[in-house]
Amino acid sequence: MPPVRRSLAALALALVWAAPSCQAPPAPDPGTDPPVDPPPVERREFRVVGYHPYWSADTWRRYDFSLLDAVYFFGLEAASDGSIPSRNGWPDAWGDLRAAAAAAGVPVVPTVAVLQADTFRAVFSSSEASARLVDSIVEVALQPGTPGLHLDFEMFEPVEPDVRDRITHVVRQVRERIRSAKPDFTLSAFTLAGDPAEVFDEAAISEWVDYLVVQGYDFHWIGGDTAGPVAPLEGWDGRNWHDVTDRYLAAGVEARKILLTVPYYGYEWPVESEAPGSRTTGRGIEITYAPVRQDLPSARDRAAEHGKRRDPVSGSPYYAFRDSLGWRQGWFEDAESLAKKYEFVRSRGLLGIAVFPMAYGDDTIDGPLVLARTP
Repeated sequence: MPPVRRSLAALALALVWAAPSCQAPPAPDPGTDPPVDPPPVERREFRVVGYHPYWSADTWRRYDFSLLDAVYFFGLEAASDGSIPSRNGWPDAWGDLRAAAAAAGVPVVPTVAVLQADTFRAVFSSSEASARLVDSIVEVALQPGTPGLHLDFEMFEPVEPDVRDRITHVVRQVRERIRSAKPDFTLSAFTLAGDPAEVFDEAAISEWVDYLVVQGYDFHWIGGDTAGPVAPLEGWDGRNWHDVTDRYLAAGVEARKILLTVPYYGYEWPVESEAPGSRTTGRGIEITYAPVRQDLPSARDRAAEHGKRRDPVSGSPYYAFRDSLGWRQGWFEDAESLAKKYEFVRSRGLLGIAVFPMAYGDDTIDGPLVLARTP
């Protein structure tokens, strides 16, 4: 609601009117329009999907399904010829997950992924392999009890010009072939935060999916030259949520077709100093927010031990400490930083967020989702 501005004289007059009096108040000036309350702000749907990677096993038993609109099972991996030989137990080994989610009214959606550069080139440089990929995807989609499908095609290197169009063609073919058999089928696609090589036509892809799940993490990555926020909201030379969102909207993607991804993981790097943005002296390690894996440190516990700091520019938390080998920095997200991101999503009119992976969190970091989903 915009602030109401009043002069001191008007305020004094209002106080006089409010005081008890035997005289009737003066008639309003007929030339003054009565005050009108602004219309209520529309609180749109805030969609939340959570990734469940196959390596997270049965940690889904800890999920609060009431916070989710869908679970993305990650994933089914395509081969160079377009077949999908690696399915990580989908669907038979995940019957308990699907049943528990269904009881809560939450669909479990398989993800079909092409993640390796060599595989990507082989599939999308060949009309035969890409046609086989469409056949393989449709076969997965038409399995009983499959309410939707998520496509995750990733490439960070230049490709031949015709590859760009072939990617869009694959997405279109999948949509058209499934539509007649399952009219209510939900199709989504993961797309990159930045695409300097112009591998993907995000606007064209968005025409054939219900929404895009846009990469909102790895702005600083495990093998990067500097330490810093994994998912900065602002700052950091334009590598942030504001600029990514602006890129997609400028490309012609509808705001209500965008989900931004948030990480429940982070990275800890060996660094030259404790200063934010310090150069790394080696490859980082992955950290989970909650202490959920014995082989990975917990960001929550590390910050409790070494002191949580907060970057005033991005809003992301981090910790720093020095051991016998030198300085280390760990960057992650917490309830405070995520709450600001969810408010950003609402303020820009986006559809919602996707969490990767749900298994690395706990009820403290899930807390902002409760508020974000409250009508």
